Amino acid sequence: IKRFPEAEILVIEAMPEIYEMAVQHGMISGLEGRIKFVVGFSVEEAIREITSQQMKLGMVSLSVFSLSSAVSAFQDYYNPILTSLRKTMNVKLWDRVRYPKFREDVCSVVLIDFGYFLTREIESALGSLGHRVIKVPVSKEEGGEVIVSRLIKKIYEFKPDFILTINHLGLDEDGVLTSFLEFVVCGQSQPYCQGL
Repeated sequence: IKRFPEAEILVIEAMPEIYEMAVQHGMISGLEGRIKFVVGFSVEEAIREITSQQMKLGMVSLSVFSLSSAVSAFQDYYNPILTSLRKTMNVKLWDRVRYPKFREDVCSVVLIDFGYFLTREIESALGSLGHRVIKVPVSKEEGGEVIVSRLIKKIYEFKPDFILTINHLGLDEDGVLTSFLEFVVCGQSQPYCQGL
């Protein structure tokens, strides 16, 4: 916290017992408001939580500080998380979504498909105007991270001019999809993008 006073810090702790001992001995007293603790999550849940927090913060870059003794003691837990985070850090997402758009009369559109009748009508209308449309199907059961992962794949493959979504109220309660779309539009969390 002293070294990086502006940083958002997540501590990933495999064992709830270790976290409880730290609490009992006053080792984290006063840090609760400055640090988010992710305790006792499965590997997949921990990775999802890290991704979710990163997206909520506008896809800020990650720095990873690992405690080698913890990684050695719990290799099956921490190594997959570290591998996933290294992949995330190596993929410069902003560089991949920053490409020229609206350079042709025909647009490429990624249409997020929640299964509404209106989605089919929009796809048909865009197609009749000569635009290229690719749908990204999503369902209420899927979390924002799953949807964003699918969107990223389509953006890499399709390089759309824009992403169109309608009425996803209630399907993005954790704000992951909204944060991602804000990032794609603005590049960073800019004040003028906060209402998107």
